[in-house]
Amino acid sequence: MLIVGYHVAKTGGTTVMHHIFNHLGEDVYFGYGNHPAQKLFFEGQPLWEELSPEARSQYRFVFGHHVNHRVLACLPDNNAGLFTVLRDPFTHFVSQYKYHLSVIRGEGRTISARDYFETWRPNSVSRELFKFFRRLHPETGADFSEDKLAYILRQFRFLCATEKLTEHSAPITKLMGIPPVEGRYRVSKNSADLEGLTAEEVYDRSPIDKRLHQMVLDGKGPDSGEGELTYDDTLFKESMARLRGDYDQARHTEAAYKKLAGFFQHNDLIEAAQLYLAFEKKTDAKYAPIMRATPMPDRVKQRLCVARSEREKAAVYASHNHPRLARACLEKAIQLNPNYVDAYVGLAHTLKRLDLMPQAREAAQQALSLDGENDGAKAFLKAYAA
Repeated sequence: MLIVGYHVAKTGGTTVMHHIFNHLGEDVYFGYGNHPAQKLFFEGQPLWEELSPEARSQYRFVFGHHVNHRVLACLPDNNAGLFTVLRDPFTHFVSQYKYHLSVIRGEGRTISARDYFETWRPNSVSRELFKFFRRLHPETGADFSEDKLAYILRQFRFLCATEKLTEHSAPITKLMGIPPVEGRYRVSKNSADLEGLTAEEVYDRSPIDKRLHQMVLDGKGPDSGEGELTYDDTLFKESMARLRGDYDQARHTEAAYKKLAGFFQHNDLIEAAQLYLAFEKKTDAKYAPIMRATPMPDRVKQRLCVARSEREKAAVYASHNHPRLARACLEKAIQLNPNYVDAYVGLAHTLKRLDLMPQAREAAQQALSLDGENDGAKAFLKAYAA
């Protein structure tokens, strides 16, 4: 059976992924989603939608933040099992907030817990699951509702709760012939001031997420034999038949590259992607959505977004052995955003390649002065002490 997992961020999915790596190796694992697709693109590797049936058959585990119906549509049979991991909405929010802080700190930014909570979409996990798997419901154009979500979730063969990850993932690991998941991988040790934000406030904003998590936590999941989350293989087979009937590899591949181009635009990567294609002399028609795309008008007016774009272009120049051009991009990024910690770290490595070690150490020191906990700056200064 091919295990197909939707990775809800900060629920323990990375622990499951590394457990698979450790016991079965990376060759049986395919990471699906925007960031894995970005990695595949810049490494010149095909996306999931492009693979031949023979190439897909080597994988036993497909997993990622953006897994959706297209992963299932190209499968030759019904021998697949959907799974996801749900977490208590309050601890989930706290973990997401701490992770977000760690990311934006690299750009010299911060945000309060209250302000971040205001961006927190009500029932975000439930709505994500509905968005990515709405094609598992016969009324594909229907708006979100609890009943429609329950119809979709009855087609998930495995549902796990973070708090009982070892117990709930045991059917998956047993099926794959590996030991149970133990411990947690990369647990954040960062602290965060929640400004008095309470669990009740989070629960009030996401009552559906809270109820679904509680059902799974209480053992009322796919194998319970009772309740709205009991697995229904007939529904799953009917959905698979619909998906396969609508499958066209060329159309799905085109849609995947259009989606990737949109991701690049929204994350200030589009100029770096075009630069990569130019260096590699890639002109295939599938790249047309990326080649035709332009930076988003609202983003080119923001210094931070332009700085991000310069840093991403620097990475392409560096990987193609143009450290001087990479340096120019990184220095421009820092000029646009003087608190850009990650750009200083990148500049340190670039200056090292140019044999400018005093300036390289100075750049790393500047990164550390902006963020005393930055691991990249610490590692650089430790490795290349004066």
